[in-house]
Amino acid sequence: MDRSYKEIQMLKLNKYAREYIENKDNNIDYQKISEQMKEFSGAEYVMFNIFDENGKDFTLVGFEGNKNNIEKAMDIIGYNIIGKKFKYEEGRNERFEKSIVTKVESLKKLVGSALPAAAMSMIEKVFKIDSILTVRITKDEKTIGNFTLIFTENHNKNDNEMLKLFASQVGLFIDKKSFEQKSLESIQRFQSLLKNSVSIITIVDNKGNYIDASDSAAELIGIKKEKLIGKNFKEVVPEKVEEFMLALSTINKTKKPVYKEEIYYVNNEERIYESIVFPIEEKDNEVVLFGSIANDITDRKKADQDLMHSHNLIKYILEHNPSGVAVHDKDLNYIYVSEKYLESYNIKGKDIIGKHHYEVFPDLPQKWRDVHKQSLKGEVIRKEEDPYYRDDGSIDWTKWESRPWYDKDGSIGGIIIYTDIITQQKEMEAEIYKEREQFKTTLLSVGDAIISTDKDGNINLMNNVAEKLTGWSKDEAYNKPLEKVLNIINEHTRKYCVNPAKKALETGKTVEMENHTILISKDGREIPIEDSASLIKDRNDTVTGVVIVFRDFTEKKEKQKEIEYLNLHDHLTGLYNRRYYEEELKRLDVDRNLPLSTIVIDVNGLKLINDAFGHNEGDKILIKSAKAITNSLRADEIVARVGGDEFSIILPKCDKNQVSKIAERIKENIEKESEVDIPFSLAIGFNTKVESEEIISDVLKKAESKMYTNKILSEQSKRREVIHTMISTLHEKHPREEEHSKRVSQLSYDLGKAINMKGDKLDMLKTAGLLHDIGKIAIDYSIIEKNGKLTEKEYEEVKKHPEIGYRILKTSMDYEDIAKIVLYHHEKIDGSGYPKKIKGNKIPLESKIISIVDAYDAMTSLRPYKKSKTTKEEAIKELIRCSNTQFDLDIVKVFVEKVIS
Repeated sequence: MDRSYKEIQMLKLNKYAREYIENKDNNIDYQKISEQMKEFSGAEYVMFNIFDENGKDFTLVGFEGNKNNIEKAMDIIGYNIIGKKFKYEEGRNERFEKSIVTKVESLKKLVGSALPAAAMSMIEKVFKIDSILTVRITKDEKTIGNFTLIFTENHNKNDNEMLKLFASQVGLFIDKKSFEQKSLESIQRFQSLLKNSVSIITIVDNKGNYIDASDSAAELIGIKKEKLIGKNFKEVVPEKVEEFMLALSTINKTKKPVYKEEIYYVNNEERIYESIVFPIEEKDNEVVLFGSIANDITDRKKADQDLMHSHNLIKYILEHNPSGVAVHDKDLNYIYVSEKYLESYNIKGKDIIGKHHYEVFPDLPQKWRDVHKQSLKGEVIRKEEDPYYRDDGSIDWTKWESRPWYDKDGSIGGIIIYTDIITQQKEMEAEIYKEREQFKTTLLSVGDAIISTDKDGNINLMNNVAEKLTGWSKDEAYNKPLEKVLNIINEHTRKYCVNPAKKALETGKTVEMENHTILISKDGREIPIEDSASLIKDRNDTVTGVVIVFRDFTEKKEKQKEIEYLNLHDHLTGLYNRRYYEEELKRLDVDRNLPLSTIVIDVNGLKLINDAFGHNEGDKILIKSAKAITNSLRADEIVARVGGDEFSIILPKCDKNQVSKIAERIKENIEKESEVDIPFSLAIGFNTKVESEEIISDVLKKAESKMYTNKILSEQSKRREVIHTMISTLHEKHPREEEHSKRVSQLSYDLGKAINMKGDKLDMLKTAGLLHDIGKIAIDYSIIEKNGKLTEKEYEEVKKHPEIGYRILKTSMDYEDIAKIVLYHHEKIDGSGYPKKIKGNKIPLESKIISIVDAYDAMTSLRPYKKSKTTKEEAIKELIRCSNTQFDLDIVKVFVEKVIS
């Protein structure tokens, strides 16, 4: 290199160095340094990079050269690369770190993969690059930056040593500026600290003069900071001089800080300050500058006291906790433990604080050790029921939880173990559960519907019956208001009824449901119900809800209606009964109903019909009579069955002519009914109350008297008619019986004549023979016509016909004597007959005659129970054989010798 050129370069370096030394600007002008490098090196283009603290990644901070070409390059790249940070590239950057000055073959080699290869080819054409140098800027062998120099047309005339010197000058300048910047920042931070610190900071010399202070110190002392600086300690806080100077003397001797607590009064309030006085600067082994930092610890001291109180309180709470509680550090040493814990695990009286958990319980099962490990890792583990096996072999049930506790830095400080012995509780729960299940089972299975609500009237339980009646399922109804599910109205007004749960809660009393309550189910059914609502209370007598018990009232209501109906009506005819009749007679016996007529009616021969045909036939007669009477009246006229065969009618505003016509109409209707099957008639009497002074009972008696007169006049003829009807009916049902009766009648007449019976007696005997089996009218047809032998029970039924015949015939005075003959016609001479078991001469002669003739005809005729007839000779032999036991021997002889010989 030319000497003169080198001298020029040195002059430039000196010039740059002076500029760097004299530079007062806090910031570095990287673009200016790039211009200086371009001027110094003669390069066409200069790029200036500054490296990060890691010495690898770098930022392009300056780019000097032809502005137009630089802009073209930026356009090719697509963005402005000045200020762009580039990442360290393995292999590329390493070659530039081997020397200060490095020659690079091409721009592609320089850039590597930081920029696209195609873009680099285009930029090389724009810059017309001949050669490229990199110049590394270092400080203490660490790269702090570099220059990239691009030359064209062999313009590189540089001495590498000169480039190194330039880079070195720049490195010193950057380092100087960095130091200045850090110092400035440090001073600024210190001033900011003094200005904004809440700590009381002062700097004094060894004479006690204030060199500097924080704003908070000046505020505490009560002097402005600018006036405080330069003042002596004894002028400012004379009461603290001796104490402070002693601290300075101690520090001067030991060269170590002094710690102390001081009390200051701030706004007449005592405040505690914790301070440190420390050495700052020494000269000739003597401290000449001291610093002091003090902080108000009044609140902290109070907090410490509160913390200690809290600590003691926690300790007290834990020790006396009704549950077993043990607090361990992270090494599982005991910190706190409750008395209950000691008692539960039989370690009461032992000093276990500070001891390891496994030292206290050396035989602790592995499962517990695993739980402790998991909790020390941050898990919360619990179990509601777990068996604990005692040394004596007994088992206690425990409920436990193991959880970590945390230090203030967030790390796990240890674990807390909570334990409760729940054996007794478990036993109680089992008993309660059993009782509850029994109660629930009972509740759900009872015949009544049950709904319970909470204290707000919302449903929490229903049994199956309630589901069925309301149409709501348990799940659908749960938590719904009672009135939504128990939709009830008044049967008559159709208005909604008061919510029984709400009323019970408001009144605090049991509530009975109103009468005529109808439940409208979910599907629209209307169900009569009756119910009550009662309060549910806990052991403290606090109301917790309501239970509503209700039932389907339909059947009961129908029964009530039926009872009410039966109370007022005759069950057979459906007419009103005597009770209703008497009440209505009293009610209607008022002037506005005059004339008031009454009719009394009696069914003629009902007893005879009952005896002959049975009570079913008698009931049919009563029903026909009721129908005939009702059809003869208007709808509003009252008719009642007041006795077995008696009817009474009340006719308000009905005069004598009208009541007479009604009586005739009743007779006409009865005659129509009587023409069918069994003939019957009614005895009728009537009377009318015209004047209000008349007593209704007297009017009624006159009507009854007329009825009885009518009954006497018509009853006998009717009874004869009924008897004739009965015998006709019997013969129609059993034609063989008709032929048998005629033969018995004729043979009895012949036998009576043979023994010299005459006149009326002989006629009566003939009639008795014809009617002797009239009682069979009441015997079941299947028994009379049965093929084969009768059972004992059936035979007993047949044996009733003499008594039945007797009762039928006895009702008529015309047949009163014949009735006795019929009653005894099956009696035997030896007293073994029926129905009265009389014997010998106590049996009427006529009955003895009919007995012989009846037996003979029965033997010689075809019968359902016989396959063939007995011959005359065989029948005679049987009659003679049974004489003096069943039959009278003398009469049998006459019958055999004179009647059938």
